Amino acid sequence: MKEGPWGEEEVRRWLLDRIALLTGVRPAPEDTERPMHELGVSSRDTVELVTELGELIGRDLPAGLLWRQPTVSTLVESFAGTEPIAVTGVGRAFAETSPDSGGPTPGSGRHRALLDATRAALSCGGITAGSLRDSRTGVYLGRSGSGPAAEQLSSWLELRGPMVTVDTGGAASLVAVHRAVRDLRCGATELALVVGSGVGCGVVLLKRLVEAEGDRVYAVIRGTAVRAGAEAALAEAHAVGGTDPSTVDYIACAHGPVDDFGTCHVPEQPLLVGTSRGEDAGIAALITTALALYAGRVPLPDVGEWPRYAGTRAVAGVGAEDAHVVVQEWLPAGHRARAHVFALSGPTPSVLRHRADELVDWLESPKGRAVPAADLAATLACRDHDDHRATFVASERQGVLDSLRAVADGLVHTEAASADAPAFVFSGYGSQWRAMGGRLLATEPGFRAAVEGLESVFLAQAGFSLRALLRGDHGGMDAATAHPALFGMQLALAGLWRAHGVEPAAVLGHGTGEIAAAVVTGAMAVEDGLWLVLTRARLFSAMRDGGSGAMAVVDLSEVELRELETRFPEVSVAVFSTQEQCTVSGDIAAVSALVTYLDGMGRLARMLGRVEPGSLPEVDVVLRELRYGLGALAPGLPRTKFYSSVLDDPRGGKVFDEEYWVANLRRPVRFPQAVAAALADGHRTFVEIAPHPIAGEVIARIADATGHTGVRALPTLARGSHDDFLHSVAALHAAGHPTVLGHRYPGSPALDLPRPPAALAPRTPPDAVVAELVAEHRWEERPLPEIDGVGMRSWVLITDDQPPSLARSVRLATKLTAAGDEALALPIDQIDEFPSLVGNASRFAGVVLLFANPDRHDRVHTMTATVLRRLGWLRLYLAVHGDVTTDETENSAALRGLVRALAAEHPHARLTLIDIDEESGMSVLAAELRAAFEDDEVIWRDGHRFVTSETVER
Repeated sequence: MKEGPWGEEEVRRWLLDRIALLTGVRPAPEDTERPMHELGVSSRDTVELVTELGELIGRDLPAGLLWRQPTVSTLVESFAGTEPIAVTGVGRAFAETSPDSGGPTPGSGRHRALLDATRAALSCGGITAGSLRDSRTGVYLGRSGSGPAAEQLSSWLELRGPMVTVDTGGAASLVAVHRAVRDLRCGATELALVVGSGVGCGVVLLKRLVEAEGDRVYAVIRGTAVRAGAEAALAEAHAVGGTDPSTVDYIACAHGPVDDFGTCHVPEQPLLVGTSRGEDAGIAALITTALALYAGRVPLPDVGEWPRYAGTRAVAGVGAEDAHVVVQEWLPAGHRARAHVFALSGPTPSVLRHRADELVDWLESPKGRAVPAADLAATLACRDHDDHRATFVASERQGVLDSLRAVADGLVHTEAASADAPAFVFSGYGSQWRAMGGRLLATEPGFRAAVEGLESVFLAQAGFSLRALLRGDHGGMDAATAHPALFGMQLALAGLWRAHGVEPAAVLGHGTGEIAAAVVTGAMAVEDGLWLVLTRARLFSAMRDGGSGAMAVVDLSEVELRELETRFPEVSVAVFSTQEQCTVSGDIAAVSALVTYLDGMGRLARMLGRVEPGSLPEVDVVLRELRYGLGALAPGLPRTKFYSSVLDDPRGGKVFDEEYWVANLRRPVRFPQAVAAALADGHRTFVEIAPHPIAGEVIARIADATGHTGVRALPTLARGSHDDFLHSVAALHAAGHPTVLGHRYPGSPALDLPRPPAALAPRTPPDAVVAELVAEHRWEERPLPEIDGVGMRSWVLITDDQPPSLARSVRLATKLTAAGDEALALPIDQIDEFPSLVGNASRFAGVVLLFANPDRHDRVHTMTATVLRRLGWLRLYLAVHGDVTTDETENSAALRGLVRALAAEHPHARLTLIDIDEESGMSVLAAELRAAFEDDEVIWRDGHRFVTSETVER
């Protein structure tokens, strides 16, 4: 089960996301009441939906569930939510008393207490009463006998949520809590005021924990139940909340005998009990327990600090005769243990397992018990990393130990496949959610810096703060803010990855996401991209309700659709969902005719309830206004390989001008074709730049259909989940990325960890290695092929302090710049200043060493060693002039020996020797660098290119 709350609202969103992936169109809110087959979900897809849903919520669901619950709404309502509910405000007040009788004044006294307690609870939760007007806030009031009703409080506050009055005796207010929790989990209300009214009045403010980002959370309700009998209610409340009754430290009894709460406890963990009496005893017990959990002190004399057992969180129960509530402490974000990435490696799987086992023993030793998790993660990150790797994410000591034991048992192991950079995937509209950037703004400096850099642009053009929108300060998002919010979020997420040293090897996207991709790759300015996003959102909003078209999902490939063009000329493709399924649009009559025709053939074809304006012919009426504004944009060239989801040839996106962005709005979305092209070009790792992953499954399906293996689709963020970014950082490191973990942990604390073992078994070289081998190197001519489609690359030109090498660096930089690259010339004595000069070093493709006198092989070796220590993660090129390589002198042997020794002893540090004669010149050297071939030794003579070949003789 995925970490994070999976209540009814999360399941509803997940289902809508999955249907959008399967059909190409996200269902509208009214579509949740329609059978799923009418939304385009096939019977084959329903089996997959049920299986995946069961894995997500941790329950075994019957395969025929969707036959009995055919709509999204009925499916979600068929099981109870178990997500935690936050107590974010509490209030108490006492009814006014009569001086004559000494008792409470009937009527007005209780109503005044209700208002005073409600105001106190709202103030405690940081909410003004006026801000709730016309909101879906529910009122749930428990009372015994006469008194105020929920309708009265709802009317006073002008609320539009549920109004529930419970009159069941002493358990009434806890029954009201149960009803409020149930309604919050199913989305019937977004905020709940739960009232217990009697001689006094108590009010608690409840909301879903996932919506309580930034709020003060006094405690968390894990489970509730209403049953005949205290023991039955207690057992069911724990079952619903997924908690163990034996972990309860304290029970607050509202009426009823204490003996009714017969939990199972170990002798060393006694059960503390408190009691409450009176008509409002249930709500009083809940308020007291929540405040006690928040303060960490038991509300009993002579007890004081809340006892801790085995490092677990404090758990309490609030019970009455027929109702029970399980409450747990909630540590504020600033006090919660922060998650970290832990990385181990070894030259073989057995060494890796042995290192994990030794580290477990060390952590359980007196010396290791005091080590902070952050220091351990940083120390492991800064070690040398072998090919066999294990990475995991943990926030607490026990989680670290459990994961290390899993590594030692061989359950976690990855072999680093390559050090290639990933492709960034910018998915389109539909992945956004309220407060989607709140957690990253609080915890990730790289993300926060990226948002700050965009703030002035959004204030000037959009008229609102991107920071406030991503934190959720604006409330819900509407059509006017959702598109720009997603655009800004994607730019900031790309900035977060870049802050971790991850630059994309390629980019691809669709819809609004393709605009963000163009900005990230440098083909469009941020200001131009935001203008385009805002204009699209405004035009779509203006025409969304005025169109007369229709859409349908059909199981047809692109080839099959072309065969039907003459029969149905008024129907066009809107979205290619997969290689075998697409969404079509057009006039209602024409689309209906196509659906009827395909139904008769036994092919899947279903009308969709929602119509996207950009897919319909009516969009042509807004293109004139869009073209007018686009004419002022300054199109640019992408610095990174760009796979277009607009053009028939995904590799054809070179200039992003007016015509391209009009086509982006009007032409079919060809995202599967873009993914297939990226896979065909060798890309195997994809990072989705989105607040919620919606493209990963499309990538997996296309990879499976095209026979590509080893494909990874990693999310950056996911709604309702924690630490997705760290898990993807761990996955990239495990896959072989050379810098991502080093940027996460730039400095290493001096922890005295167990030293890696040199070997676990005697190393006996095979006979083929022991036998004498004679290797003869011969030169053979191999022309340099034509270079096509190489994007801009960055180079570091390292020189000695002699004028000839400085002059050559200037000529080489000129040639590289003319070819579309960029070059930084740097004397060897300034190499330590390289990080401060360039900021992001990961964008450089290689280092070129230029020497005035390569015969000084001692000087060459010294400079090469210096560069390896400082810039060893980059590919190195040693450029010399003259007959240095081909003669039989000592200097020639020293240069060739340097290259071959490095290849044998340091395979990660590639050094290529390039010998250029004066006639070939710097143009040839620039072409050789841009080609980036794997040859170790290359010479150019009179315009001819030669490389070494090795012949082994026994």
